[in-house]
Amino acid sequence: MTAKPVSPAWRDPLSIGWQAHRRILLLRLRWHTSSARRRDVRRQLLGLHHRTGHGTGRTG
Repeated sequence: MTAKPVSPAWRDPLSIGWQAHRRILLLRLRWHTSSARRRDVRRQLLGLHHRTGHGTGRTG
């Protein structure tokens, strides 16, 4: 097997921009996933998942 030669990042500025963009997208995805997970756990702990009609004017 032959390893592909890796060129220094400064030789390919578009690649640097793409890598930064990709890292930001992955960071946002991780943040949204973890905040949704925390929200779900909080709802389970508070028992909010049993309520019906929240915000619709109807009572449970």
